[in-house]
Formats: sequence, C-alpha cells, structure tokens
Amino acid sequence: MPSIVAGRGQVALGAEELECVAQLLQSRFGFRLAEIQERNLKEAVRERMRRLGCAHGTDYVCELLGSPADGGELGELVSEYTNTETHFFRHRGRFELLCARVVPAVVERKRRSGGPIRVLSAGCSTGDEVYSIVMSLWPLRPAWCELGLEVVGCDINERALAKARQACYGSWPLRFTPSQVKAELFVPRPASTRSSAAM
Repeated sequence: MPSIVAGRGQVALGAEELECVAQLLQSRFGFRLAEIQERNLKEAVRERMRRLGCAHGTDYVCELLGSPADGGELGELVSEYTNTETHFFRHRGRFELLCARVVPAVVERKRRSGGPIRVLSAGCSTGDEVYSIVMSLWPLRPAWCELGLEVVGCDINERALAKARQACYGSWPLRFTPSQVKAELFVPRPASTRSSAAM
C-alpha cells in the first residue's frame, strides 16, 4: 500500500486509510464522496495525525471510529478540512436582492399570517454572512421591527462557529464592508486591530 510521508517524524497515510476517512465523513456528516477533495483531505488528516502523535493511518482511523457522534476527533478533522473562507458582504448582489425583493415580499406575507421573519444562513462559517444579513436589513427596521427578525447561522465546523459567537473580526474580513456600516455597527477593540459586531 502506498504511503504518504509528511512533516516531522514519518506520518504514514495509505490510500485505504484515506478512503476509510472519506467514508466516515460521508456516513456521519453527509459529505458526498465524489465532492471530497482528496488533496485537501490528505492535508487535513496529516495535520490531525501530527497533532495527535499518530504515526500510522490505521491508528488515526481507529481514533476516528471511537470518536463520539457529536464531535471529538472527527469534529476536529471536519474543522481542519472544511473551507472557512468568507468575508462581510461577500457576493454583495445577494444582499441587495434580499433587501430589494425578498424581505419586502416576506414582510407583506408575514403581516397577513403573523410571526417573525426568519433567515437561515447554512454554512455560515465564522458568521460574516449572518452579520452581513442583519447589517443589510438594519436600514429596513421600520418594515420588519414589529414582526421581529430571526437570523440563524449553522455550520459543520465547530471552530468556525466558536469564532462566529465571539463576533470579533480583524480588518481582512471587513475589507468590503461600507465605511458607514463599520462606523455604525462595529465597535473597535482597545489596543487591537480587531472590531466587534455591535448588534
């Protein structure tokens, strides 16, 4: 069986072990095998093996098999593997569409049927999109305030969700955020280059 050797101290990962890891991701989290990027998965597995001190892929697979369904090492691997690239107001046109068409139509329906306006951001990563949705809708408060607004973000990556809950961001994810929005809805942190969402 071919092995991949990487990093300090001979980390051996065979094709069979990598396939087993991919199958676990499919069965526990619903990843599609055809869409799993093998190179990125190899890198994530090798990094986790190094951190745990596992020299052999079979040892790591055993670690994953013993991982609880709600996290453990399997959750750490998913956090290492998944893409967290995001920033505020990414794909700006979608936020404009949300404000110009979607929310006004939902407000009209909700005025008749009742209940709050609900928005789900699936795959929200570090929360940039969730906060961008709220910031985009902030000027429309008079239209939705009486109904209420619930914006929920979810992600498979627990590390990213932990960052989202902190709502503390550096300048890079804010690079496309309008300066007026930054001034009104973010609070600079003292002695830091980071800002916190103030909503």
